[in-house]
Amino acid sequence: YGKALENHFASLKIKEEIGDKYGIAYSYNNIGNIYYYQGNYGKALENHFASLKIKEEIFNSSPDGGGREGAKKRIAASYNNIGNIYAEQGNYDKALENYFASLKIREEIGDKQGIAISYNNIGDLYLKQNKIAEAKKYNLLALSIDKEIGSKDGMKADYLSLSLCDSSSGNWKGAYEYHQLYSLYKDSIFSEESNKQISEMSAKYETEKKELQI
Repeated sequence: YGKALENHFASLKIKEEIGDKYGIAYSYNNIGNIYYYQGNYGKALENHFASLKIKEEIFNSSPDGGGREGAKKRIAASYNNIGNIYAEQGNYDKALENYFASLKIREEIGDKQGIAISYNNIGDLYLKQNKIAEAKKYNLLALSIDKEIGSKDGMKADYLSLSLCDSSSGNWKGAYEYHQLYSLYKDSIFSEESNKQISEMSAKYETEKKELQI
């Protein structure tokens, strides 16, 4: 993380010198993520708020909003990141406030994958508050969208969340069935990644073999 921060700060300095506003926002976002991984939530929030501020300034000052849909998607991502940090701090009210701010923007622009992520985050947060009915409602909404768009990663996360919901309410049969589905998608994604790696290694071997023959 120390080396990561060193390079992100070097990148930020250059972006500031050339006035690359979106680049600066991305750097603040990346720096915020590193601090988040380190558990330095104060610094993480500071950088994510700096990133959000620049993104909103670009959106409000540009005639086309800096590419309105893309700009709004980036703003929604910042709200989501801020929500994640508040959730880790146990500040659930602030976390929900930011998750719903992110969700609102994603619904406005029709970002289905983003909407599903927001639903899942909201559901997981309600579960932490032991609001099981609300948690399951949002996790099911997330699952419905992830099925629609064919997001295996999304469905894997949704099934795990639903398994935890049913487990918390004492519905062991439902918890088991959802966990089975979670494991199925987890194995499927792992298998796809493995097949991809094997294909890449095979192609590399064939290329090297041809080079040796030449």
